[in-house]
Amino acid sequence: MFEFKAIKDKEPMFNEPLLVPSYSISTKPTKYADMDYWLDRSPEMIGILDVMTSDVLGDGFRFEGGRNKIDRAEKFARRVMLKEELAKAIFDWHYYGDGYLWRGTPIHKLKSVPELKSLDLKSVDFSDQMVLKHIPTTTVNIDPTPDKRAILQYRQLINGKTENTWEPDQVLHAKYLTIKGKLYGFSPAQAMLVELQTIGYVKDYASTFFSRGGYPDKIFNFIKDSPNSPHVQRAIQQLQKYEHPTEKRGNLVMTGELKTFDLNQMTKDMEFRQLAVYLTGVMAVGYGVPMSRVASVIGSAVKVTTGSDDLANESYWARVATKQDYWENLLTENVFEELGVEMKFNRGYKMNEVRETMAMIQKLDALQSFRNLGLVPNIKLVRKLFPDVDESHFSKIDIKSPEEMANAQGDPNNRQNYQKLGDLEKGP
Repeated sequence: MFEFKAIKDKEPMFNEPLLVPSYSISTKPTKYADMDYWLDRSPEMIGILDVMTSDVLGDGFRFEGGRNKIDRAEKFARRVMLKEELAKAIFDWHYYGDGYLWRGTPIHKLKSVPELKSLDLKSVDFSDQMVLKHIPTTTVNIDPTPDKRAILQYRQLINGKTENTWEPDQVLHAKYLTIKGKLYGFSPAQAMLVELQTIGYVKDYASTFFSRGGYPDKIFNFIKDSPNSPHVQRAIQQLQKYEHPTEKRGNLVMTGELKTFDLNQMTKDMEFRQLAVYLTGVMAVGYGVPMSRVASVIGSAVKVTTGSDDLANESYWARVATKQDYWENLLTENVFEELGVEMKFNRGYKMNEVRETMAMIQKLDALQSFRNLGLVPNIKLVRKLFPDVDESHFSKIDIKSPEEMANAQGDPNNRQNYQKLGDLEKGP
C-alpha cells in the first residue's frame, strides 16, 4: 500500500521562528505599531487607500447560480452587511498586507452536529446560521503547527490577552503579497514606512513653526551686558510678550549695545513643498495609482500628459481587476460555494467590457467569413476563440449550413447583410 505520509513530509514550511504557540506572545509583524501611528497622521495615505478600496468594491456585487440560491445569497449578504464588512477587510488588506474575515463554523460542520442527526436536514436553512465579520488585522496572530507546514489556529490578542481562538477554516485570510515564505502578508505601505514618517515630520515642522506665533527666530546679543543686567531682563520680558499669538504685532524697544542674528526663517510660502509632493507621489506609485487620481494633493507640481496618464489608468484598472478576481475566488470558494452560487464584482471600469465585446464581435465576424467560404468551424475552434463562454449559457446550439446562413436575409444574426444565393446569381 502506498504511503502518502512521505509526500506530506515534503511540504514546504513557513519561514517563521516560532515552533510552539504561546497564548501570551504576539507573532504579528512589529511594524504594525508604527504603521498605526503614522496612518493616523497621514490623510494622503488614507485617501489613497480609500480610493483603491472603493475601486475594488466597484459598483457592488452579484451572484450567479439558480434563482432560489441567488435569493438566499442576497438575503445572507444583506443580513451580514457584506459590502461594509468587505470594505473594512480590503482597507486592511491594502495597508497592512493582511485582511481577515471571520466566517464562523462552516455548513458541512454544522450538519455533523450530533444533536441535529435526528432532524430532517433538508428542511433546515443553514444559511441563517452563516456569518461573515471583519476582524481587525492588528489584533490577529497566526500560530503555525509545530512542523510549520500548516496553520494551527488564528488567535485574537488584545492588550496582551488572548480573547478569541479560531480554527483555520473559520477565518478567511487575504494576503496582499507573500514574501520570504512568511505566514503574514506584505504591502507597499510596509515598504513605504520611511516615506510616511518623513512626510509626517515635514508637517510637524510646519505646525511647530506656526504654533510659536510671532516669536522672532533671532539671537539678541547684548555685547557688554551680563545676563542679569536690566537691559537683558527688559528684553526677555518683551520677547515673552510676543510669544502669544494675540500680541505678535507691536513695537520692540531695546537699549544697550545689541547685535541680532537670524537663525531659522521660513522664506517660502510652503517650505519643503516639493519634498511633500515627491513623497505623496511615491506612495501613489507604490500602489500603482495614476498621478491624476492624486492631483488634488500634488496640484500642478507634477505635469501629466494625456497619453501617459491613459496608459497609467489602463495599468491601474488591470490591477483592480486582478484584485477583484482574487477576492471573488476567496469568497466563492470559502463562503458562497456552500450556498450554491458564485460571487462576482460589478466592474466599475467599463472600457474593458467594451473592448471585450468588440473583440467578440470581430471573432464572430471572422467565423462567419469562414462559413461563407464553405469552411464550417468545429467546436474546438469556437472554444479556442471564446474560452470564457460556457456552452451552458445557451439554451440551444443550432449549427446552420453556409447556404442557410447566406440565405438568412432579415436574420438578426446576418450582421454583414449577406445577400441570398439566388440574388447573387442574378447580378454581375
